[in-house]
Amino acid sequence: MKNRWLIILVVPLLIALFFYGATYIANSIKEAADSEKMVVSDHGIKNVIVKDMPADIHSDIRFVKEKEEERLRLEQERLEQERIKKEEEERFRLEEAKRKEEEQKRAEAKKQEEEKQQENETTQEPEEPVKETKQKWNYPGISSFEREVVKYTNIERGKHGLPELQIDSKLSEVAWYKSKDMVVNNYFDHQSPTYGSPFEMLTYFGVGYTAAAENIAMGYRSAEGVVNGWMNSEGHRRNILNGTYTHIGVGFVQDSYTSTQMFLRK
Repeated sequence: MKNRWLIILVVPLLIALFFYGATYIANSIKEAADSEKMVVSDHGIKNVIVKDMPADIHSDIRFVKEKEEERLRLEQERLEQERIKKEEEERFRLEEAKRKEEEQKRAEAKKQEEEKQQENETTQEPEEPVKETKQKWNYPGISSFEREVVKYTNIERGKHGLPELQIDSKLSEVAWYKSKDMVVNNYFDHQSPTYGSPFEMLTYFGVGYTAAAENIAMGYRSAEGVVNGWMNSEGHRRNILNGTYTHIGVGFVQDSYTSTQMFLRK
């Protein structure tokens, strides 16, 4: 009887222990399965983070970098073009300023030359004789050298379709005195310290005129050479090729080879 009761007590206890153990084991297995699932899931997330996301980020960074480099390149090209344009504008401005300056200098030089030439060839009314001057030397007459000067002068006029100038003995005398005066008084100028301007000198010697001019030269030993020298000088060339004048006089003094050529229209 006693064993019977013992069996009755032990069997339920064993059954309870069995069910408790089974439940515990089942819960442990479930927890292990859930834990493995989380590990697997987390591992998948890591794969996404490590393998997929960096590829997109690097591509975006490269795209942005390329865009920035392109912008910088275009900006540099624009700045270079602006620099070249400014340099061209500055070069053009300097060239234009230089051209205008040279034109102004040429205009001033031309004006001065014309004013100087006007002093010698402008038509003037006869002036009062210059007083207190004397003829200190004897005029030797027209020389062969002086006639040669007239000949070569008319040759140059003929080349340009101009009529020959007629040699005038009184005008030749005045020209000789002008050459002599330059030699004796050691000067070389149209303005004489003795007779004044060429126009005053003509008036002093009693030569009438409506227009007159003068060429002077020094150092030429031949008639052809002195005429060529005058033809190579703009102002003297104008006097020789001036169609206004009708008469010519030449004065040559061998000392210093000084020549004077005087033109007039009566």
